Order: sequence, then C-alpha cells, then structure tokens
Amino acid sequence: MWTDDYISRQLLATHLDPMSDAASRRPEVIDATVHWIVNYLCRQDHAKEILDLGCGPGLYAQRLAKLGYSVTDIDFSKLSIEYAKQQATMGNFEIS
Repeated sequence: MWTDDYISRQLLATHLDPMSDAASRRPEVIDATVHWIVNYLCRQDHAKEILDLGCGPGLYAQRLAKLGYSVTDIDFSKLSIEYAKQQATMGNFEIS
C-alpha cells in the first residue's frame, strides 16, 4: 500500500503540510520532540547515532543531522526517502 505511486505522493504532500498533524506533526511539535530526544535520550546514553524507523520525508532526521547526529532513515516510501536525501544534499548534511 505505502509503495503505491499515488498513495506515496499524497502521503508525502500530507507529511510536508505544516498545518496538518495527519502524517507528520507540525514543525513546532517536531522541534520540541527533537529537543526532548537530544536532551533526554541522547545525553543520557551519549548517543551519536540515531535510527529513524518510519521516517517519512526525514523531518526529524534533518533537525538531528544539523545538530551533528549520524541519522539513518528507513521508510517504505521510496518517494519520501528520495525527498529526505534531496533535502540533506541541499542542506549540506548527511542522512543515510
């Protein structure tokens, strides 16, 4: 289902809509979640590598990579992964 071209395109558009919580959360919620991940999970375990399962277009990964974390994204949607990689290239950070 997630690999269907039409569904992938619609899901990506929904992920990228900053006014919707239907796929990804709104940007301010993502920012707060990343802050929590960094300050409570990563600092306690001294983690530098993060695995983002079901990453969608990499909205969390982008923020984490910009903070210096090594992020690996996994998602069923090839279109979302392609978007995440394009954003990483344009933003000069790495997401694998």
